[in-house]
Amino acid sequence: MKQRIPLMPFTGIVKRLVMLALAGWFFLGTVAAAQTADAQSSAAFISEMQEKLGLTDEQVQDMQPILETSRQQQSDILANYGIDFTSDTKPQLSRRQAMSVRNEMKAVRQAMFEQLESVLTEEQLDAFAETQEAQADERRAQLRERLWR
Repeated sequence: MKQRIPLMPFTGIVKRLVMLALAGWFFLGTVAAAQTADAQSSAAFISEMQEKLGLTDEQVQDMQPILETSRQQQSDILANYGIDFTSDTKPQLSRRQAMSVRNEMKAVRQAMFEQLESVLTEEQLDAFAETQEAQADERRAQLRERLWR
């Protein structure tokens, strides 16, 4: 019987690297989302959400400070790690730093959604989440193009 020699002896390492790469794409999409939120005026975004979600004036007033706080927290996280998407330089982060940024951004988003639960109906919250995910997908695609040029 022939002894089988594995073609890829570092399969576990390869799997980990692939998972880190996927986590990196998620992280970069999150970072790009925060940068785009800075570029887009709060009033225009709120107006768009009011139309898409059918928000009342009271919901808009309650939602605005939540979104502004979240945007500011995300901007602060990016600044703390020296990430500036207004320049053409690529972010230089270690894996550990990238995961820290990802986790911090995820915590900010989670807190935002928890606060929005008291403002929006379940249907509105679902629609808001879908809108956010679609925008994040678009920004991730733009970022990939920018990073791989």
